[in-house]
Amino acid sequence: MTSAPAPRDTIEQAPGPAAATVSRALGILAVVATFAATDAQAQRHQTTLSQCVEQVVNAARGQGARASGAPIVDFMLTGDHRSYEHLLPQDGCLGMLAVGHRQVQHISLAMYAPSGRMLVQNTERGAHAYARFCGEAGRRVVTEVRMFDGGGEFHLVPLWNAPPELEALESIMERCMHTGDPRPDPVDVGPEPLGPPIDVELQSVAKQLSSLGYRLEGGVLFGGLPERRREVRRVILGGGQCYALAAVGDGDVEDIDMRLLWMTETTSLVASDVTRRRDAVVKVCPEKDGVYVLDVRMYRGSGRYVVQSFGLKEPAAPPPAGVEGGTRIPYAEMIAKVQERGMKVVPVSWGLLQPGRSQTIPVQMRAGSCYAVGAVATPDFTGSDLDLSLVADDGSLLAAEIGPGPHPLVFHCSDRDAVAHAVLSGHEVRRPSRFLVLVGQGETAAQLQAAQAQVADKAPRAAR
Repeated sequence: MTSAPAPRDTIEQAPGPAAATVSRALGILAVVATFAATDAQAQRHQTTLSQCVEQVVNAARGQGARASGAPIVDFMLTGDHRSYEHLLPQDGCLGMLAVGHRQVQHISLAMYAPSGRMLVQNTERGAHAYARFCGEAGRRVVTEVRMFDGGGEFHLVPLWNAPPELEALESIMERCMHTGDPRPDPVDVGPEPLGPPIDVELQSVAKQLSSLGYRLEGGVLFGGLPERRREVRRVILGGGQCYALAAVGDGDVEDIDMRLLWMTETTSLVASDVTRRRDAVVKVCPEKDGVYVLDVRMYRGSGRYVVQSFGLKEPAAPPPAGVEGGTRIPYAEMIAKVQERGMKVVPVSWGLLQPGRSQTIPVQMRAGSCYAVGAVATPDFTGSDLDLSLVADDGSLLAAEIGPGPHPLVFHCSDRDAVAHAVLSGHEVRRPSRFLVLVGQGETAAQLQAAQAQVADKAPRAAR
């Protein structure tokens, strides 16, 4: 007959010397592993993009290569490209390494002869690229770097006596948090469902822009493109006025992109929309009257499209000092969103957000009144975002907008006289950045609910 096992609690309460030793050893190992992981994570967060590139260059020395000049640091948006010329100092091989910052998804690199003939190119899709060309002394080589997806800072390093491949490149890039990652390839789950007809889609975009204070103006430009083709259109814009230019595709269009260019002695990018949508909207406040160029690209799908111009109706009252340039559009749009809910808007104060810090601004509230609290970020926040939380005096959260948007806006109806606190914090803020706090006040909660219901009725119902 089999004897019954000893009770579990008896075994746990009376461990032998060996069990106690093993337990202590496991505890020590766990603590060591925790400190090691924390230290590794801290080192990873402390490593800058320049240090990551330097690590690759140092590793390349083990393959016989060396840096041939200081790294070139530049900045590009999606679709931009830059060219750099180098001279081979002697017979040998010149390698070029391009590494993009965390917002870069796909950067390409190619090397050309001065005549324009391609010598070699990097064919891999990623946030860093490497290519090598071998030739005789005195030969000139032009390196073209192109930003296919994403945008931001990149470093370009020339390497002399370069090997065919940099063995430590991938492993170092994987450990560096400041470099970008390639965008995952889309998974084919079948054909894209047809979108709404072009007139319905245009009406949907017009309603969205109308809620932000835009009014229809100008004629419509018509066009049609097959997939992966582009078309250039000219538009006349007046200086001092703000616009939204919307390109809308028909049901067979899955993704359309648009860039606005200013053509003078050189070509400069004014604004762009390369998001994955059936429509593209660019917003701009030109400083000068003139003819601008619209670069329309059919990224995915094919078919007809239209481009419609909308003018921004800015507030009648003069904006507060500091609202200019890239701040005019988000300021006017936030005023329109708050006024649409029947509230009067008052700019409260400017604030300055330091990297890694938050800032709190008090907001006086009266019982029975409803409020809108928003923050307009300046172009200082380019590449980062601004978050807003509305907190009661007892520490409870009243409302919040946390996400990728740089201009947060929240609503709250107060049931008592109190002082709330607008807490502003940022994500990936790299330098001191300014923002403007706005407060709108309505009459009652019932009026706010009625206004919100009216806004919901105006919201476009077309499938996106």
